[in-house]
Amino acid sequence: NIPTVLTVHDLIFRHLPEHHKRLNRWYLNATMPLYCRRARHIIAVSEATRQDLIAAYGVPPEKITVVLEAADPQFTPQPPERIAAARERYGLPERYLLFVSTIEPRKNLTRLLRAWEPLYLAKEAPPLVIVGKRGWLAEDFYAALEASPAREGVLFTGYIADGDLPALYSGATAFTFPSLYEGFGLPPLEAMACGAPVLCANTSSLPEVVGDAALTVDPTSVDAIRDGLRRLLSDAELRADLRTRGIARAAQFSWERAARETLALYRSISG
Repeated sequence: NIPTVLTVHDLIFRHLPEHHKRLNRWYLNATMPLYCRRARHIIAVSEATRQDLIAAYGVPPEKITVVLEAADPQFTPQPPERIAAARERYGLPERYLLFVSTIEPRKNLTRLLRAWEPLYLAKEAPPLVIVGKRGWLAEDFYAALEASPAREGVLFTGYIADGDLPALYSGATAFTFPSLYEGFGLPPLEAMACGAPVLCANTSSLPEVVGDAALTVDPTSVDAIRDGLRRLLSDAELRADLRTRGIARAAQFSWERAARETLALYRSISG
């Protein structure tokens, strides 16, 4: 008889089942309908996730409240000396294209690699820096990387201390995030908060996160990703405009507001 509130971050296991391990997919398919039915109310972290819940399980719209996430307050534009120190600590060049996330198929790194390769070989793009640990089902990406003619231009940082990540975002020539599906998508928001120009996918929740403060592309098209990268990397005015827009956009999201909204919902349900 205790009222419950369920928070749902995404239904990616339904949209991209091939990118989940079989046991994980089975468990979520078996339990999520039950969780949604039994919960007194549901929090979704984006409107995209809210619509997914309505479409997938017939959840009444009034049973779902959207509470948006936010970047941690540490993500702000960093001074040049901190950027330089972080670059030296991780052996990064002065110019680099940044990707931050776990390495798994949904993050679409193989298409990003294919899009970036010819630009790098033609000296139109800087090295690609990947920050993130290896996740599940990543074998195809690593095989493509080993066969890539631009292999030496892909740099892995390994473990990054939390305090260094804002400096890596701030120092990036651009940040790229062509993920196939996101329940919210924190890395683009963190990048924008640090003043990095962002290119990301135009699907799922990402457009509602970045608004008009990022360049968005079709993540299923290598050509579209490449054209977006070429445009972003060749146009200094565009990058400067996106930096300004990104900082302002990121400021519209707040963990304090998310906490207040969550607490108010919990109180209304318990009361």
